[in-house]
Amino acid sequence: MVDHDDSALVPALMLPDAAWKSIQQNTFTRWVNKHLQKAQEHVDNLETDLADGLRLIKLAEVLSHKSVGKHNKKVSFRSQKLENVSVALKFLQDIERIKIVNIDSSHIVDCNRKLILGLIWTLIVHYSISAHMWEGTDEAPTSSEQTPKQRLLAWIRSKLPSDVPVTNFTSDWNDGVALGALVDALAPGPLANWRDWDPDNAVQNTKNAMQLADEDLGVAQLITPEELINPNIDEKSVMTYLAQFPQAKRAIPKARISALEERPTVGVASDFIVAVPNDLMKPKLTIRDSEGASIHHTLTKTSPTEYSVKYTPERRGEHEISLFVVNISTGDGRATPDATAFVSARLPARLVYSPETRLGEGPVTLSIEDAEGATPDDIDIVILPPTGEEARIIALGSEHDPSTFSAAYTPSLVGLHSVNVFEKRKPLPGSPFPLRVRAQGDDLRAWGRGLAAAGVVAGERVEVNVDHLEQYDDRGQPIETKRSKRDLRGIPVAVKIIDNATGVSRDADVKASDADLRAFAYVPPTAGDYIVEVTADGHHVGLSPYHVSVAESVNSRVRAFGPGLEGGVAQLPSVFYVESNGEKARLAFAVEGPSQTDIRCEERGSGSAIVEYTPALPGVYSVSILAGDEHIKDSPFVLLVEPHNAHLRPSAVRVSGIDERGIYVLGHPIEFEIDTTHAGDTLLIPSVSVLDGKLLPIETTVTQLIASHTKGVESPSSASGLFSCVSLPTHAGQHYINVAVKGVSVPGSPFPVTVVDPSKLRIYGPGVDGPVVTNEPTHFTVDAKQAGPGTLELALNDGDGRAVDIDVLENNDGSFTVKYTAPRPGPYQLKVVFAGEELPKIEINVKPNFDPAGIRVEGLENAVVTVNCEQEVHVFTSNGEKTRITIRAPSGKLLEAIIEPSERGLRVRFTPPETGNYTIDVTCEDAEEDLLDLLEDEYGGPGPSTSNGTTSTRGSPSQQASFHFQAIEEALNRLQEAMDDVANVSPGASRRRRHNSHEAEYVVSATGPPRAELVRVFGPGLGTVPATLDAQVYIDASLAGLGDIDLYVDGPTRTPIHCVDNHNGTCVMNYVPRVAGMYWLRVLFDGRHVTGSPFQIIAVPPLMTGSSTLSDLENSLFVGQPLRLRVDPQGTPASAKGAEIILVDENGKRGRLFDSKDAAGVLEAKYTPDKQGELFVEVFFDGIEIKKKSIRVVGGCDPSKVKCWGDGLHKATVDNKSKFHIDTKEAGVGRLHIEITGPDEVPTKIHDNGDGTATVEYTPAKPGLYTLSIMYGDDKVHVPGSPFRALADHPHDTRAVVVRGLEKSVARAGEVRRFVIDASKSAEADVAARLPIGQQQPFVVERPHEPRVYDCHFTPVEDVGDGSVAASPIGRRLLPLEVLYGGEHVNGSPFSMTLLPESDPSAIRLVTPQSVAASRDGVILIDKTEAGKIGPLEIEVTGPDGRRRRYEISPTATEHVDELRFRTDLPGEYFVQVRLVGDESRTVVKKARLTAEAKGILSDIEILELQAWEDGWLIGADHKIRLRRGVDDANARLAVIETTGKGIEYAVEARKVGENEYEDMIIMRARKPGHHHIVILYGGVVVKEIEFEFYSIVLAKLTECN
Repeated sequence: MVDHDDSALVPALMLPDAAWKSIQQNTFTRWVNKHLQKAQEHVDNLETDLADGLRLIKLAEVLSHKSVGKHNKKVSFRSQKLENVSVALKFLQDIERIKIVNIDSSHIVDCNRKLILGLIWTLIVHYSISAHMWEGTDEAPTSSEQTPKQRLLAWIRSKLPSDVPVTNFTSDWNDGVALGALVDALAPGPLANWRDWDPDNAVQNTKNAMQLADEDLGVAQLITPEELINPNIDEKSVMTYLAQFPQAKRAIPKARISALEERPTVGVASDFIVAVPNDLMKPKLTIRDSEGASIHHTLTKTSPTEYSVKYTPERRGEHEISLFVVNISTGDGRATPDATAFVSARLPARLVYSPETRLGEGPVTLSIEDAEGATPDDIDIVILPPTGEEARIIALGSEHDPSTFSAAYTPSLVGLHSVNVFEKRKPLPGSPFPLRVRAQGDDLRAWGRGLAAAGVVAGERVEVNVDHLEQYDDRGQPIETKRSKRDLRGIPVAVKIIDNATGVSRDADVKASDADLRAFAYVPPTAGDYIVEVTADGHHVGLSPYHVSVAESVNSRVRAFGPGLEGGVAQLPSVFYVESNGEKARLAFAVEGPSQTDIRCEERGSGSAIVEYTPALPGVYSVSILAGDEHIKDSPFVLLVEPHNAHLRPSAVRVSGIDERGIYVLGHPIEFEIDTTHAGDTLLIPSVSVLDGKLLPIETTVTQLIASHTKGVESPSSASGLFSCVSLPTHAGQHYINVAVKGVSVPGSPFPVTVVDPSKLRIYGPGVDGPVVTNEPTHFTVDAKQAGPGTLELALNDGDGRAVDIDVLENNDGSFTVKYTAPRPGPYQLKVVFAGEELPKIEINVKPNFDPAGIRVEGLENAVVTVNCEQEVHVFTSNGEKTRITIRAPSGKLLEAIIEPSERGLRVRFTPPETGNYTIDVTCEDAEEDLLDLLEDEYGGPGPSTSNGTTSTRGSPSQQASFHFQAIEEALNRLQEAMDDVANVSPGASRRRRHNSHEAEYVVSATGPPRAELVRVFGPGLGTVPATLDAQVYIDASLAGLGDIDLYVDGPTRTPIHCVDNHNGTCVMNYVPRVAGMYWLRVLFDGRHVTGSPFQIIAVPPLMTGSSTLSDLENSLFVGQPLRLRVDPQGTPASAKGAEIILVDENGKRGRLFDSKDAAGVLEAKYTPDKQGELFVEVFFDGIEIKKKSIRVVGGCDPSKVKCWGDGLHKATVDNKSKFHIDTKEAGVGRLHIEITGPDEVPTKIHDNGDGTATVEYTPAKPGLYTLSIMYGDDKVHVPGSPFRALADHPHDTRAVVVRGLEKSVARAGEVRRFVIDASKSAEADVAARLPIGQQQPFVVERPHEPRVYDCHFTPVEDVGDGSVAASPIGRRLLPLEVLYGGEHVNGSPFSMTLLPESDPSAIRLVTPQSVAASRDGVILIDKTEAGKIGPLEIEVTGPDGRRRRYEISPTATEHVDELRFRTDLPGEYFVQVRLVGDESRTVVKKARLTAEAKGILSDIEILELQAWEDGWLIGADHKIRLRRGVDDANARLAVIETTGKGIEYAVEARKVGENEYEDMIIMRARKPGHHHIVILYGGVVVKEIEFEFYSIVLAKLTECN
């Protein structure tokens, strides 16, 4: 029987006619082919293929089961075609009684499409619709009662549930639901869920229903799902398809076992297929080995009735497979197996060989062992070299062991050879096996800075190293080979440097040579391009020759250093330090090597940074550091990274003893200790270096400490992991301590320290250099710029050891200003301690502060005393203890005096014995000659005049101040008192006494002739003055020339005068009129009256004082502004009415103001004007007018009189009411305006208190500085103090401090833990975080643009049992973290974190979906978030067939989460195992299982073209298989599996060829000869199996399996 297909059918949407016509033609064509198939005939085009009448006659005979009769079997002419068609039509009309209207033979021969389709429809109605026995209706209708359409519709309705209404053969079938219900009614079970179908998923619904109808009911798919759901479909096409259902019968299949491997291999998965009768049945299997033990197996459903079974034999021998079928709905099953099969398991064969060899070392021996039951003819060995033809190797049997075979292979090419070993045409597990053939010298490598393409500088000595090239596996571990390493001392290795410009060459110098390393060095003399050749035994090594570009010099000041630039260990962080040294260029970092690495740079401030990268694999790495576009000094750094060491824990190294401040004194050693005890399972010797500010190493001694054994054990002392380190710096400045183990930095390294030089500390200034005198502030400077940054401690003590207060101010430039005031004279000592180093004490000599101008004597106001009467004077001086007083009489004798200390000086009592002029000398008894010199230097001119008639002569050295007075007879004194003519005169003034007058005189030291008219006299002491109170007059003669000023005050009583000479041509005169009355002030200059002299002065009773006097009142008032008056008689007795205040308005209306008067006669009054105009205020005392003032009342207000007070003007609390007050009572009538601006809008409330005051409340919602603008009046004038600045802050509340980032209560050793302290919702306070002693303390840094938000981080160290980590009740180690705010714990503090180890592979999580559609990618997430620092992972993915699958791992957007992706070509279970690279125990740390479900539907795909195999397939040539799909299913893809392991490369190309129609092209290429078995799957369902055998390299024989 010929297998034809419908490939010639044209999709409906591609035809020019209406869609329904195209669908109808396709449907009728399929109906015709369904019946012609029985006669082994087929039509491709219904219009043309019936033209000769032959196929029409065949169709009539098949439909009628009768012979048409004689006709033309060979047709060549039109007449023969017409005759054949006529025979067929006549047969149908006459014999079959089919009424054919308007169709004759010419219509068929002439290909009339419309009439041809009409003829076919007539046949369909007669043979497929009308001919059936309809069942299920209430009564059998007669042909006259129902048409065929009605009969078919009635039958369908009888099968469908009542809730599925069907009224037509078009739109009711467009969503597939009705068809699913019909199929389920005839074949219950598989489509029982048709009620849950989504009508919008019409294509899939229809496809599922049609497929099951085809498989279980034999209903041919005469129409496609896409055509059936087309809204333009005609009912004839639908009726044609549905007419098959009344006669459909459900098939009864049997259970079976197929595709069974008869000789499975122990330890290798084997699979087979199980088929059950229907989808209501489920298989149940038992597999037992030779000892009766049950074997685990997996059962995967690949179709409604088929299952894929996978099992792995565990021991050799016969295995029994028993199949039972169980009814799913009832649970019934047979007691005996429905099917039984037997297989015999055997041990797997294996290949033993060396995977690496060197060309020319002879043949490689291949040994196949454990090939049980095999013969040499069963063993095939095919080796594919890198290029050229494959080689077949003959295997020979062993005389001693029949299961062992051997072969020899001599490679002739360098590269990777593929060794394919087959046993009975099946590949051995692991085949093909790699064989790497290396050239002589290919086992060496060259590396070093001397091979860098850029970065080398002329004159620099650079290195080139040659050593063995280590091979590493995917886990980064060295690959062990049977070949021993060659001794490099026996190989001629050379390094030659060639100047590219001149061609001159020379050999590099040999630095070192041993069995494993040859080290060379060379110095390029000039800048330019060089070629460096590295050879071994005449062969180039590595990438030799190397091109090296040498620069003239390095301009960048940036420097880098640290262990990360010297070496490292794979999978451990490498750290180095970068110092910019003030350079602003952009820095770039690059790390090149065997693995790609991420670079993390963290700025440390002051132009420094720490850079970290983690190499994943061992080998040679190059670290380039560029400033701008230029390499910095020593860049690129070339280093060697060692393989990963799982036992190495650099984070457990402890460095102790480094000064917490990081400050050391030059000349003192830097001492510290290193403990590597817990850093590894073997003794680790640390690498220690100390670099100075220029990054040059200084000598450092590392001594291993000796740990004694336990007492009583007889063994010598042994070395421990403790090391003592001592380094003596030679220069001051920044230093760095690098500590590493195996090239990996320990936590905190490099440790920055500063070396200071106290000898370069400079102390200078008057405070130490002098002169220093008592009670005068002085200062000095401490300059530490050259000494370095150190803590400065100062202490100042006097001669008795008493401390003196000092004030130290930092100048922010490395210097300090120190201020102090010496309280007493004598020797002082300054103690200076810098960076913990005490400097020699500094002696300071403090002199007494003797200032004659500062001495004042009271009691000599008149400078006249009575002889023989005791006198008392007071001497005011700053140092009474050291003051000496002598009184000298006119005769030169010294008077005895009683001198007593007083509060501010000395009290002196004496009795003058004679008349004449006396002198009082005041001296300091400690004043010495140097004090005299000081006075002479400071006061080189004539000394100033004192205020009491004495003169101090500072022009010559003097240690005393002299005061003078006159003693007179008692009678003269009485006369003086009677005349009331005793007065107080200015210093240096002469006296002339008159009746009731007082005189003063002083000389104006100026140039030019005297001019009295230029003397100005002014001041409050002129005019009306209050009696008994001091009055003041200013006299300015600075422009009047040289002359004497004479002052006279005449009045009713003696008036004391006191003058103060300002020494600039001006003086101030004070006088006190003792009684009220008229006074005259005469001012004469050089004997002439000055302008205005004599001046009239009226002394009145002091009725008004302070701000209440009329003279203090403003000249104008605002309406509403109160006028307040207060009159105080000052004790003046009233003889009549006393004090009165009269108010007179502009109309002359008078009124008396009176509010209150107390017993002392003090009068208070207030008046508030309510209209504009002029007012007069008059003050009377006993009816006498004392004062009168005119005040104008105007409109407006005076904002300057507004008063504001309250805390709210200066501070506020967020979300709390803040309050302040405003008083406008003195400001007049006006409008109050308040504006508050700041970080946020502030709601404000103003409460009017009704008395001219207001209370303002506001509530800030955000912290910050707020501006409070308070304005008054229509012009909005700011009141005094406005705008005010109020700082709003949160209340001090520890509960408002939020700690973020510690929600996850775990911390991992060696891993940076970051968190944030947010104190922005609380008041300003100190914020701190701390861990137990022994742990690195957290760094707390405030964010630049977010006040009170602190970024914190710390790196915990692994618990080593020192008590820094506490144990929890469940055995975990807990690490407490305290967060303090203002010294108090914040909410949740201390935060307890579980300290996890640095590496915990058991914490890896595999996130696996429940299932995946077979042929789609299986995706598993590898979550290493909780696993810490782990190295590369080894992944093994095993498919349902027991063979490994290729996979890809890629990072996801989530940190520490990778995506594992692999293709699930077969349905069934896929097993994933995860191991650690480098784990010698090969322990599986995690497992996962993913089930791939078969989703493909065979009816969706068919093979269109399979390249013929009779002519053979060529190895390396493309072989194509073309398939067609009717759907684009996202759950199903094509896959090709080559089960024999020979290796098939394939690709799938897909293209869309029409609406809902796709073509797939599988392009395959065979790589190896021999027997091949290929399975083509679609969505996990087998589409085709092909077996072929290659007997030669060129030809192969192909066998179709199904």
